[in-house]
Amino acid sequence: MKALLDRCAWFNWLLCWLLPLLTTGCASRSFSILDLQTGRWTHVKRQSCRWEVILRLDETNRVFYTMYRPCDAGHLVLRSISYDGRVLSNQALPPFAPEYLRHYDLKWGYAISPNYRSIAYLDEATRELRLFDVATHASQSVLPAVATNVAQILAIEWLSEDRLVVAVNTNEAHTRFLLIDLPTKAVAVELHASRWFARGDVEVCGDYMAFKTDVHGPIQIYDLKHQAYVGEITAESNKSIGSWRWLKGAAPRLVYVENWEEGKNIPRRWVPRLMLYEVERQRSLVLKEWKSEATVYIAEGYGTRVFYWQYQGVRQGRTLWVIDVESGREDKLEGIGEHRGVKIIDSGHLILTQPLR
Repeated sequence: MKALLDRCAWFNWLLCWLLPLLTTGCASRSFSILDLQTGRWTHVKRQSCRWEVILRLDETNRVFYTMYRPCDAGHLVLRSISYDGRVLSNQALPPFAPEYLRHYDLKWGYAISPNYRSIAYLDEATRELRLFDVATHASQSVLPAVATNVAQILAIEWLSEDRLVVAVNTNEAHTRFLLIDLPTKAVAVELHASRWFARGDVEVCGDYMAFKTDVHGPIQIYDLKHQAYVGEITAESNKSIGSWRWLKGAAPRLVYVENWEEGKNIPRRWVPRLMLYEVERQRSLVLKEWKSEATVYIAEGYGTRVFYWQYQGVRQGRTLWVIDVESGREDKLEGIGEHRGVKIIDSGHLILTQPLR
């Protein structure tokens, strides 16, 4: 009897997992767009069994572009979606090598050009950094030397239609930052670091790039246009720098979390402060200071608004907050904690990607 009950319990558990898939299919997942001013939600069906990657945001035309792989298909699809949830276009891209296709959902490995005509990507089969022409489906090598001994792509960012910033880790355990002039395929700027960077250790916004030189070291601010270091964010001996993001669409300002070590217990307890660094004045300001232990991670920044997660623990989940760096006003955004990622698409909207469950 016990064996029969165990078998029934196992069957019920399996049915709970399979039933949603059998009844709803791949298209059951969706992007959820929230208008913060009206509180209105818009849902966009996703056609992918895996992650649908947001490639670029067109804030002028209020459109965002994504890439996804249809269920059981060997090709990728590029589609454009309006901020109000309307799917404007679906364009099938030709099949790629299996290694390349397997890693398509790593958003840091792709970037679409400002004119939406080209996609820069690292070809996993040839280890080359290449440009894919959306209209003709032609692919060309940007600069073969860029991909020599590349072990991992960290970031690809378009500064303009003619300039591309690439950050890569090499097989020699070094990191290279490259500013590429596309018409000449020449490297205008090349920086080296003597260690591997982690994804998230590099943030590019406009003509500025922020990165850490060491896990526990300062954040370096580099001006790509004038090719010079213009700032450094450091922490005191009993403090460390956590996550950071640029405030998009504003003067060069960076928001970061500074954690203060409370006591010497193991595991360590951290009390965070939310900080704002002004590049032009080279100074840091305190936006918010916690009085007790907390875990804070910055999601996005836009204009004067910073969106950050505050974790209540494994069982309690997390909460998304928004704070205005000018007025200091802070609001809690309800019902968003169950979503995996948040992407700010303008000062009044959010894109919520795949839910956690």
